Amino acid sequence: MTLPEESFVPYSRTKPKPHISSGVPFPQAVAHHLIQDLKSHKPYLIVSKSISKTQNFVNLKKALNDAEHGLQLAGIRFGISSHTPWDEVLEVVRDARECGADALVTLGAGSLTDGGKVVQLALANNVSTHDELAQVSADEVERTGRKINPCQVPMINIPTSLSGGEYSSLAGATDSQTREKVMFLHGDMGAEIVVLDPELCESTPERVWLSSGIRGVDHCVEGWGYLGREGREDGVEEFRKGLRLLVPSLLVTKGEKEDKNARMESMWGVVEAMKGLGNGVQMGASHGMGHQLGPFGVGHGETSCIFLPEVLKFNARHASSTPNPSRILSLQKSILSLLWAEAPVKSVLEKRGLSQETADLGDVIGAIIDELGLPRTLKDVGVGRDKFEALTVNCLKDRWLATNPVPVTTKEQVGEILEMCAGDGE
Repeated sequence: MTLPEESFVPYSRTKPKPHISSGVPFPQAVAHHLIQDLKSHKPYLIVSKSISKTQNFVNLKKALNDAEHGLQLAGIRFGISSHTPWDEVLEVVRDARECGADALVTLGAGSLTDGGKVVQLALANNVSTHDELAQVSADEVERTGRKINPCQVPMINIPTSLSGGEYSSLAGATDSQTREKVMFLHGDMGAEIVVLDPELCESTPERVWLSSGIRGVDHCVEGWGYLGREGREDGVEEFRKGLRLLVPSLLVTKGEKEDKNARMESMWGVVEAMKGLGNGVQMGASHGMGHQLGPFGVGHGETSCIFLPEVLKFNARHASSTPNPSRILSLQKSILSLLWAEAPVKSVLEKRGLSQETADLGDVIGAIIDELGLPRTLKDVGVGRDKFEALTVNCLKDRWLATNPVPVTTKEQVGEILEMCAGDGE
């Protein structure tokens, strides 16, 4: 049952969840769907520390403590650190279990969303320690064939960034002992309902909003690249739509922070990007290396700002080493043409001295990131050469380097990309 003036639509025609709510204030939507759809009476709230200091948090907390309708907050977790450390996830698991929570609600960006998913999995599988959490990671389950119990505690996500994790059953969390980003995957993980509210997102720091949008661009570009490598067309249209919605709207938001329509277009662009990924699509080296850069203190979106342009250049440079080099190059040209056809994008590219005839896709993505004022190099985010060896070791463990259009499987290849991204002039 929907609220008056609410849009409540399925994310996908082929998947049972999530449904997407928009058009009404988020506290009202969350309380309504907890009661009506999830039959929840004791929700557990995970809220970012920054939002917990705002009126938005006060409004949500009031809506979730509604005795008249049988709602009582079971507990509140204030923040999960970037890249979702395991020790913090386990703290939430213990707290939610002790509180008797019957639903999870997250209010914040991607680390909270991923945290909520791993908490769901841990609760369902009686996980309470570091070693037990390791046993339900995607790689370990694949290695051992362990049977994983389906998630029982439903979740509502209220995203305040454009990372898109709320539409995926995959979650990344950082092993607090090794600093390695580890993937968790189960079909039941993730939100039943995602609530979109562009007005709420006006308080998101500009750098977080815009960089997480570039993460969505990375989903589209690397997803389309994988489909091209495999000679597939399913999912391409979603990536096209995602790029057309995301890139122009991010450029508008950079200049007009309070443009709610632009923010909503960015949110729907993320939906399209994630739909494309739902077709069994693998990512490439930008995502894989970004997973491992994150635990060194770099935000999800900023890893894409640093790696995506240079990985695209790496792929173009080494396309001849693959069975179908022309496929890689023509696909990059198709993405470049699509972006150049968007008036706000064309204006920025020409202002920055690029020509459609001579620029490559790495140049184009790099110019867009520059226009948004986001970091472009490892130096920009304080990661020096002293970290390159550890980064290389962890990167080579990431499953998505091998699914790059030019497979990245050696220390030398990782080193080449790191050199391209270093930014220190050496």
